[in-house]
Amino acid sequence: MHTNCTDSAPSPRSSSDCHVAVWGLFGAEHQIAQVLRNLCEKNGLNVQVHVPSKVCNICFPQFNPELTEEKAAKLSMAEQREATDELRHIFNVCNVWLGWPQGSWKKVENITGGFPPNLKWIETLSAGADELLPVVPSRVLVSRAEGKFDASIAEWVLQWIFMHAKKALAFLEHQRQQKWQKEFGGITRVSGAQLLIVGYGSIGRTIANLCKAVGMKVKGTRRSAKTTIVEDDVSIHPSQDLHQLLAEADYVVLALPLTSETRLTITEKELVVLKKGAALINIARGEIVDWPAISSALQKGSLAGYYTDVTVPEPLPDGHPDWKLPNLVVTPHNAWAPSPSPSDDAERFFPNLQRFLSNSPIHGLVDPTRGY
Repeated sequence: MHTNCTDSAPSPRSSSDCHVAVWGLFGAEHQIAQVLRNLCEKNGLNVQVHVPSKVCNICFPQFNPELTEEKAAKLSMAEQREATDELRHIFNVCNVWLGWPQGSWKKVENITGGFPPNLKWIETLSAGADELLPVVPSRVLVSRAEGKFDASIAEWVLQWIFMHAKKALAFLEHQRQQKWQKEFGGITRVSGAQLLIVGYGSIGRTIANLCKAVGMKVKGTRRSAKTTIVEDDVSIHPSQDLHQLLAEADYVVLALPLTSETRLTITEKELVVLKKGAALINIARGEIVDWPAISSALQKGSLAGYYTDVTVPEPLPDGHPDWKLPNLVVTPHNAWAPSPSPSDDAERFFPNLQRFLSNSPIHGLVDPTRGY
């Protein structure tokens, strides 16, 4: 496991030697960097904060570089050279990185020849670190924005639960067809319904609190649980109880980190034991489920509904046949929205920066052996 402290307390790092790259933050880099600079100045820290230019962000965006290919192709050779020089400079001087241009990593690696030589720590503002861990050397600490998206994701989950319970998709279809058509069968109460959260961590806990507030009964699974325990009226079970719990649940929420052990947690075997009429909700990663098995179950009607913020492949291509699957609701990896303000992001990161400089334990540190 990564660790940033030893038995004998290490000496604090000098803030004047600290160079922070703020890059890969959904276009909010300059706002976050300015708040971070103000916080450093207010607290007497001589930290250097580096932000990529607009041109550099076009050449090396955080996600989906294909979306900026057309813009990048219109840049002059001089602009492209300047962006590449800027990239190399940031890579060479920075020892801390807030964000990460993960969608552009292969392109970046080809230019730089490898990983930033002086980098000691990356804090990603994503909920998971599964895309980072395969490329990060063991010498580099990785932390994630634990808790940042919990409230937003929980609200998306509750939205989908009500959509399913009240047959919202059927009414929307009637409206599209301009039909005044009542629905009686299949409409259910949310209060009293059984909710299973597979992967009961920070996000799962927030989902549970919101769903308990509307009267749902909540259970969860946790990989580290050896026996069933109760936390805040939620019974948390070992992962091996999954099949038994699936047979009882009206709603199943997947909130697992993607690791080698959680990949394909839901396959045809799990779908067979799922309670009739139950809805499956995925706010984790597409690879947590066997997508062809989900597709088949939806087509046959054995799965009553699949509400997902993630797909395989992702993004799901335009014109893909699965767009037309019955009782499928897809959002484009959007359940994090609305994101906290740039000021909130900087203020959340700053205490961890102080911990890094004082050689204190960093919050949200990822254990690369577990993947979360």
